[in-house]
Amino acid sequence: MNDSSDDGDAALGRWLLAWEDAEARTYQGLPQSILNALDDDTSELHTSCATMRAAGAQLLQRAQDAGRIRPELTIYEAIALTLGLAWTTQHHGSPPDLLPRLFDTAMHGMAV
Repeated sequence: MNDSSDDGDAALGRWLLAWEDAEARTYQGLPQSILNALDDDTSELHTSCATMRAAGAQLLQRAQDAGRIRPELTIYEAIALTLGLAWTTQHHGSPPDLLPRLFDTAMHGMAV
């Protein structure tokens, strides 16, 4: 995700969506575990989650520097929003196209 020719918001969006798709929707309860681990440096997941947050923070900063994403948005907020979407789509009855539609709406909301 270090392609400097890419729009920052597109790179951030791909990172959030790929991570959400591969991880957070696959394992029931993972979104809550990640949010807890980000705030708890004694958690076994903390190091992995902190590394994830740092990678996302670089992409977020690039998008903000390019004027594509709201400057007040934090990486914690972007991750929390993404995890909330993942949690929503983990529950039965969610149509298969729900995640892409919600994610598209969220990315538009984060844009400047």
